[in-house]
Amino acid sequence: MKLINTRSLVTALGLSLLAQGAWAQTATNATPPIAAPSVAAPAATAPAPQTKHAEMAKQQQALFEKLNLSPAQKIQYDAVQSARQDLRKQKQANMVAHQKAMSEQVNKEQMDPRAVIEADKQSRSIMDTKRVAADQKWLTFWDGLTAEQRKTFTADLKARQEHHAQRPHGAPRG
Repeated sequence: MKLINTRSLVTALGLSLLAQGAWAQTATNATPPIAAPSVAAPAATAPAPQTKHAEMAKQQQALFEKLNLSPAQKIQYDAVQSARQDLRKQKQANMVAHQKAMSEQVNKEQMDPRAVIEADKQSRSIMDTKRVAADQKWLTFWDGLTAEQRKTFTADLKARQEHHAQRPHGAPRG
């Protein structure tokens, strides 16, 4: 039996839920989405190939249909999605702050790497706090699943892991 890093497992499980963000938003919104203006496509154009993201979302939708989540479980799932979005926003804010700190240091006559390192430590501390909160929400969602739902989810994750393992390392993504 292989030892699995807990954070990697939670991340993998969370990422599988991440693809369902649109599903969660449409399931909870009472207002219909605003339709984009229609543009007539030429008749000769072939349908666009399905992207990897669209394929993953399709697989995730099939998984969630198999799970048949209750309204309470959907609320927990929405909380997970919200925490993941907060995590992404914090990561983006951290990148902007790091770039700003670096440009300020580079523009000085003499750079202070300790200031950059200290700013990075603070941003990592904030990220760790948000990551722990997101992980706890994920675990709450997981704990709310029935034994049968967990088996279904685990079987799906195992199938995706096996598919991923079949790809040669260093294979281009896309």
